[in-house]
Amino acid sequence: MKRTIKSQTVEVTRKIVGERLGKLRCDNNLTQEGLAQIMDVSRLTVYKWESGKNWPTPPHLAKLAELYECSMDYLVLGIEDRGRDNEEDQIDLSLLNRISNMIKGYVLYAHALLVYSWLVCIL
Repeated sequence: MKRTIKSQTVEVTRKIVGERLGKLRCDNNLTQEGLAQIMDVSRLTVYKWESGKNWPTPPHLAKLAELYECSMDYLVLGIEDRGRDNEEDQIDLSLLNRISNMIKGYVLYAHALLVYSWLVCIL
């Protein structure tokens, strides 16, 4: 996938993003196991991100950006700064975390409804 940002053409592939994530991890003296513990995922998940087999989810990208003190734009697109300040990034991170928690709540609610409807059918 190619995107044009501020008259730059940026190629975004899982492999390129994975290489960037691996370099940032090594630059921060972290092992895949250590990063997995910080991110609350398995080491295999970190391996898949870095090898380009999977994309990190948006909440994971936000947490990686916070950990590595960079923007999500840099993680995905390789663009260092787009004129945003840290306060605005913190607001975005907070909003992203709230949205993620809301989605988790809706999933739990849907599971509870499914179990409840199943119980009603049995009784």
